[in-house]
Formats: sequence, structure tokens, C-alpha cells
Amino acid sequence: MPKTQGVVIHFSPSATGKITSSEGQGYTIDDHQAIIDASGLGQEVKLTLPEAPIKVSPWLPKNG
Repeated sequence: MPKTQGVVIHFSPSATGKITSSEGQGYTIDDHQAIIDASGLGQEVKLTLPEAPIKVSPWLPKNG
């Protein structure tokens, strides 16, 4: 069983911009979604989203 490594944040088709972390990291919204790798985030990091997401789902990397 693969382990969850982060989340996929799904946005509406009209979403533009990017997600930014309180540490200054940017996450591009591509094809109405952005992948957030939790291993790269600190414990107190906050994410700023350009709009409310439609859903958030687990990210299961293909390499396992």
C-alpha cells in the first residue's frame, strides 16, 4: 500500500495564480490543481490559497 506523501488541492477552472507558503515557497496551479509535498513543509507553515479549493485529496506518488 503506497503512503500518502502530501495533498492535491483541486480548484475551479477559473483559478489563477499560485499557492504560497509562509516560508516563501510557491506552488503552481497546473490544470486546476496543485500538489503539496508535505515532507518539504515545516510544522508551523501556513499556506495562502488564491481561492477556496473544490476539494483536497491525498497525494500518492507513483514511485511509492
